[in-house]
Amino acid sequence: MLITAWSLLSLTGLLLWLAPTGRRSGQIELLFGLTKHEWGDVHLWIAVATVAVTLVHIIIDWKALRGIIRYLTSVHRGQGVSPT
Repeated sequence: MLITAWSLLSLTGLLLWLAPTGRRSGQIELLFGLTKHEWGDVHLWIAVATVAVTLVHIIIDWKALRGIIRYLTSVHRGQGVSPT
């Protein structure tokens, strides 16, 4: 779900970035009969859903994330590249 949400957000962002600019560009149909402004609304709601899914993912995997951070900061702290 997370990969899908971020992929859709990236695709709508790319579509908006490639869309024509100018005075009347918001009235031209881009894709699937939607205008640039309507695609902007779609992009906004996909962004809201993406943030929600990302937060749920972090909450569900919080224990594992904390363990990985602890491991990386404690085990690898003293190890560095030794000069030879």
